[in-house]
Amino acid sequence: MSSARRPSARTWARLGVAALAALLLYLAFRGVDWAELGALLAGADPARAGLAVLIMTAGTMLRAQRWRLLVAARVEPGYPIMFWATMAGYVGNAYLPARAGDLLRSLLLGRHLGIRKSFVLGTTVTERVLDTIVIVALAGAVVALLPEAPHWLASSSTGLSVGAACALVALLAVPRLAGYIEGWVARLPMRREWRARLIEIWHEFFTGSRAIENHVTAAAFAALSLLIWLMDTACMTTVAAALGLHMITPLLALLLVVALALSSVAPSTPGYVGVYQFVAVSVLAPFAVGQSQALALVLLFQAVIYVVVTPWGLIGLWRLGGLGAARAGP
Repeated sequence: MSSARRPSARTWARLGVAALAALLLYLAFRGVDWAELGALLAGADPARAGLAVLIMTAGTMLRAQRWRLLVAARVEPGYPIMFWATMAGYVGNAYLPARAGDLLRSLLLGRHLGIRKSFVLGTTVTERVLDTIVIVALAGAVVALLPEAPHWLASSSTGLSVGAACALVALLAVPRLAGYIEGWVARLPMRREWRARLIEIWHEFFTGSRAIENHVTAAAFAALSLLIWLMDTACMTTVAAALGLHMITPLLALLLVVALALSSVAPSTPGYVGVYQFVAVSVLAPFAVGQSQALALVLLFQAVIYVVVTPWGLIGLWRLGGLGAARAGP
């Protein structure tokens, strides 16, 4: 086969993502009662589903404000631009694999504000690390309150807590090692201007992570994060009520929300298609929630997410000039 016809790395990556989604969907839907699933979705209460959309919208608005706290270490961006950039990122995550929306929103915001994109990316990475720490803490609390929770959830939260703690230490400690790192970079076998550029990128990236050194900023970030995940839990509870699934208590809804959040930490399929379905069935089975009921719950929850992020995200891409980048893919 000639090199011109050989599949590219991007092609192989897309095939891998498609295969993963297909496998997880097969495992999640294997043996499902399609008639029951269809009846549950068809009988959903539109008013409560609409309320879930409003709650999810409010949650995304809070996420924009939370990110704004970190970006304010360099500039004071207006809230509207933070909202549009946040939604552009979420629509990217919904339709592109490997959490490409996180990189997309960083690039778009940096370009629009006229600041270093490496700085904005540093704030995005910091946001993800801190958010993971909050999720892990919530997972530990809810698993302790619900002993029936799957063992893999407790194990994964423990592993992620170690990883998140190490990442947090790195974000806080590495900037203090500037002299050592710059000295190491200076000895790299590359052109002088490349070394200078590498040091500049490194400096900007970790400047974006140092906003959390401000105690007021850190406390506000933690409070907003807790409120955001409680709102996601309220959204999940409202979706369950729309489907008539009264066995889904707020605590069980929180368990599912943190499980979905933990499953989405690692880059995977667009919109976590397949991942969310598999996790929902696995997490809710020990609580006597049927397969069709679990799938109906997570499908309607995902539909709410898409209803929120698609129109707002497309507007955000248009406002920030990122539609071309979105069509090009990651």
